[in-house]
Amino acid sequence: MLGYMKENIDVDEFRIVFIENAIKIEDYQGAIRLIEEASDNPNNKNKFRWLKYLFDIYTILGDKNKIIKLSRAILLLKNGDINNYYSILKDNIPKDEWSNFISLLYIDVKESCWNDEKLTSLVAWEEDWDMYINILQELLDYNYINSAEHHLPKEYYPQLVEIYRDAILKNMENNVGRSHYQDATKYIRRMIKLGERQIAKELIEELRNKYRMRRALIE
Repeated sequence: MLGYMKENIDVDEFRIVFIENAIKIEDYQGAIRLIEEASDNPNNKNKFRWLKYLFDIYTILGDKNKIIKLSRAILLLKNGDINNYYSILKDNIPKDEWSNFISLLYIDVKESCWNDEKLTSLVAWEEDWDMYINILQELLDYNYINSAEHHLPKEYYPQLVEIYRDAILKNMENNVGRSHYQDATKYIRRMIKLGERQIAKELIEELRNKYRMRRALIE
């Protein structure tokens, strides 16, 4: 059976058997060779699996540089675990190098795996509030704006309200239907809750004037 599996090592499930056996007997270089053969193969789509094996091995070996490199690589995958590997990176990178590292990581997240949730999470954890506001302005997405209420300091609420306003106007311009009108109502209430009743009142009036023929909205 092992002979057949070795002849067909390109089958991931067979390769994993040999990798785990190598790790079990502490033949880490042998395991690394098997993993890198799969990871370097452009036709192999399970990048996370192989990077995770490498990460686990280099963690056992205590290779800090490899741990950093692999944590970053996993985080940049679309299906990478952001929370765990962000913490590992922050624990292992010197404080005086962190600011430059995280700035470059923001850029790489945008370019390699554009993932709005991943980027907003990173920025929120870093408490980079000005950048957070800029991202929200780009997205104009109700869910991300609403989530930001739980992160942003209160002094940013006026800016958040303006973003709510822009998101509502954009949504109303591009969509019709009662569910969208209900969303507008819901987030106008959030604007009021955040202390900007006058802006909310002006927005309501603007919507009534602009979309007076949409009876469901007026109701």
